[in-house]
Amino acid sequence: MIKADESAFELSSYCMEEIEPMLPLLETWLKRGFGQYPYLWRPPEEEKISPGNHTLLSEKNAIVTCVKKGDQVVAVAGGIAVDSALLQLLGNTVVEEMKKQHFDPSQMIYMMYFLTAPEYLNEPKLVELVYNHYSNFAFQMGKSQLCFFEYFGQDDHPLKPEYPTPIEPWGHAITGYRNMNLKVEQSWPTLQPDGSVLHEAHQVEFFVKDF
Repeated sequence: MIKADESAFELSSYCMEEIEPMLPLLETWLKRGFGQYPYLWRPPEEEKISPGNHTLLSEKNAIVTCVKKGDQVVAVAGGIAVDSALLQLLGNTVVEEMKKQHFDPSQMIYMMYFLTAPEYLNEPKLVELVYNHYSNFAFQMGKSQLCFFEYFGQDDHPLKPEYPTPIEPWGHAITGYRNMNLKVEQSWPTLQPDGSVLHEAHQVEFFVKDF
């Protein structure tokens, strides 16, 4: 576990078996964040560990980060080397497409999630603290880029609020990344307008940022 302190924020990082006690907290945050539009993610109740966190548990080149201010958790994040167990989660097709676009997956870490508490939503100093920590994590592994994907939803979706809440800091507290010209179908259980849940395929877009 690594700890740092900046502007009253306390950051702790965990890897492999250290992550397991964090899982209930992480899953609660994931459901709150990605349960919103546009993802509308609704995992089955019997699924206690999401596929992403399950991957993080078994991968040495991955970390989970938790930031507190006093006793309150104000941010969580998870990152993993692209050339790792991530392939089991996203599939070989994603990595092959990265190479076709002249990117080197061995130089990248993938941000699985980057979430801040509603009252600290994408607060710049908080985001910077977490981002810098993942930058250092990348440098320690000899990597120079971060990548992530976003799903932008449909403008005419009946569940789209008038003012959608920004879920992660991309394009808000973090800029300077570029489109990888890589679109991939990813599937997840999705809330429908009638309240039901269907496993749907969605086209997500990948982006990259140099450290």
